[in-house]
Order: sequence, then structure tokens, then C-alpha cells
Amino acid sequence: LYVFSVDATTNNVRGTGLNYAIVDMTLNNGYGSVTQKNINILEDCAEKIAAVIKDNDCQSKSIWLITQATETGQRVPLPAKPNFNTLHAFEITENGISNTSVRSIFNAILIEDDRGYIKISSDKTKLASANMRDGLLLYDFDATTGLFSNQQRIDLTGPNFAPYGVEFSPNSRYLYVQTSNNGHTSDLLQFDIQAQDITGSGSLLDVSDLYRGALQLANNGKIYRSLAVNYESGLPFLAVINNPDNAGIAADYQHNGLALSSGTCSSGLPLRVPSLFETVDLLSADVEDQSIQELKVCEGQPLDLEVQDIIGATYTWTKDNVVFDNPSRNIFHVDEPTSSDEGVYFVTVTRPNEICLITSGEITVAMSEIPIAEDSILIVCDEDLDNFEDGLTTINLRDFEENNGSTYTYFLSAEDRDNNISIDLPEEFINIT
Repeated sequence: LYVFSVDATTNNVRGTGLNYAIVDMTLNNGYGSVTQKNINILEDCAEKIAAVIKDNDCQSKSIWLITQATETGQRVPLPAKPNFNTLHAFEITENGISNTSVRSIFNAILIEDDRGYIKISSDKTKLASANMRDGLLLYDFDATTGLFSNQQRIDLTGPNFAPYGVEFSPNSRYLYVQTSNNGHTSDLLQFDIQAQDITGSGSLLDVSDLYRGALQLANNGKIYRSLAVNYESGLPFLAVINNPDNAGIAADYQHNGLALSSGTCSSGLPLRVPSLFETVDLLSADVEDQSIQELKVCEGQPLDLEVQDIIGATYTWTKDNVVFDNPSRNIFHVDEPTSSDEGVYFVTVTRPNEICLITSGEITVAMSEIPIAEDSILIVCDEDLDNFEDGLTTINLRDFEENNGSTYTYFLSAEDRDNNISIDLPEEFINIT
């Protein structure tokens, strides 16, 4: 196992560049132990690192490790500033890490700022580079050769002009950017990289009093945004872009979309290799707990299974390992399911331009008989000591229940039932008539 790190220049102290450690996972009872560390690849580089599977050859076991540095990667003595004008791609194979990078050199734009992320699109054709002082740059990428080309600048205007976090949508069409003024306000922007005028396609999704922050595509197809007040103070939430494959406000940005169970986030988020080890939730949108692995459905009530709708993707559905045709692609629907619809459902989603890597989801569906509830009468005496003649008293509605494993919910009327307005404490219900 390799662990890579980059170290930026801060407070006029030169960083240590691109390094890696080797972890032997057979040691320490399978938890692993570091056997070598601080192995240097580049003396100096920007604080940018990304990785992507080499090509679309299903037999390939190679990965490109990508960073941004000077042409030689050698440290420039202070107070001189380096020009990070070169994208380096190091090939990692089952035999180890190449000591020589594939270099793509661009001299048109001076890049001196360490700060900001680089990201590869899921279809492995684009790279975005955020450089806080030096702008947002977009490149074409050849995953077979490791070469980058066609450097383009996406212009950022307004008070929050400095790009930091970047991420591509799952369908690789939209680029999301979090910008700031290096202070305490920031914007979240979306660009259509298939547009003739990419800069002109920009859509503003959010303006907030926030510090700079990261963006990260997760396995569920959503993009998460880190939220921080300043360099040292984070917030106990992540923002979420729920539908990043959609244009503009249809992307559904939720500011405090995910509460963190403990602690806070800062300006960074962990990285991942696009399309590697992906899973998705295969559930009905009505289910609150999206982590369950078994879905219980009442007989006669609709069964709906749904995964993310990805433009141009191919969906393959199986039930109990048998492939079946589903014309609805990302949604499976049965009006009135029966016991024959029980089983293990599995879906694989092959993204556009992806041959080997797929997204998958699995869930077990079990049917439940609809319970029969008969009319009942409960006679209770008004025994309130303060007023035992007003006909109002505390009633334990649980006395209606039978010990048959069912769950009972109580409503004042059929209208309340239809609107899901239940009696909060049926054990302490007080009648009103």
C-alpha cells in the first residue's frame, strides 16, 4: 500500500514536495505498518494531487498519479518563486512507482500559487486546476499516454475570484468550483464544459460568508462541500449538491445538507480515484434510512427501487442473479407486488466512456402481509380525582393492542391518518369530547 502526500510552501518555508510511504498490510495483525517513509519523488510541487486509472484496458493494473510542479520538480531557493507550469503524471504498476514522470509543460500562464485542488473527470478526458492567485485552468487528458493538452482559462469575476475547490459532475459535463476572496466570503459556481463559451455558461449556486473550501464527488453520485468559518474554525455540516448532473438550480444545492455526527470539517476533504470502488443506494426515494440493506414492502402497495439517473449510462438489472429487462433504466416499479417479487435485486451502472469500471447497488426485498385491524370499543371510567364528572380522563390507548408483533399507530380521525398526524403519547391520551 502506498500513501502519497504533497507539502506546500507556507510562511516563506519551502515545502518538501511529493513524497510517499510504503505500508505492509500483512503486518500488525492485518492493520498494516509503515516500513518506509518520506520517499521523495519531486523536491517541490504545488499542494495538488490526483490519481486515475491509466486507460480503458480491462486488464490494466496501472494508475496515473498526477501533480503540478515546475518542469524539473526541483526546489527553487527562496525568495524566488517557482512557476508550477507542468503537470507530472507518474505511472504506478504492480511492480512499483516510476521515477520518471510524463510531463506536460505549459508556458502561456504563470502559476506561482500552491493553493487549490486538481481533479480528473469521471470519463478521464479532462483535468481542472484551481490556483488561488493564478486562476482556474482546464485541460484535455489522454488516459493512455498520461499527456495533457489544450490549456484553457475559465475567467472568474466579482469579489470572490480565487478558485480553491473543484469537482466534476458524474457525467463529466459540469465543473463545480468554490471560490473566495482569500477572506471570509465564497461562491459556489457551476460551468458547462461542453458549452461553446465555458466562462459564459457559469451559474451561481451559492454566496456565503465562508472560508475557502473543497468539493468532493462521493460514491453516491453527490458532491459534498466543506464549510469553514476561517482557517482554524470549521462547521458541523457539509453542504451537498444532490443532483450534480443537472444544470443550474436543478442541481439541488443544500447548504447544511449533511450534519456531522461529531466534530467539524475544515477547508479540505479526502480525495478518491474517479469510478473506483463505487457503490450506490438502491432504494425507494421515500425511505428515510438510506443505509438499510433490506426493504420490507406491504403486499399490494407499490415497490419502487431507484438509482441515480446518469445521462448516457447503461443500466443492467438482476433479481436473484437473473438478468431482467427494465425499460425505465434507473427506476424499477411494480404497482402491486406479491411474494413473487421478493428477492435480491442488483443493478450495475456503466457510465459513458467507461468500459471496465461500473457503479453497483444491491438490496433485498421482502414482502409483508397487510395486517387486519378490527373495530374495537374501550370503556374507561372517569376517575380523575380533581374532576370525575366532566367525562375527560387519561386513557391508555395501548389497551387496544394484541401481542402479535404488530406496530400500532393512533390518529384522532381518518383525515389525520391520511396526513400522517399521529397521537404522540397514546399511553397518556386525554379525550377532548
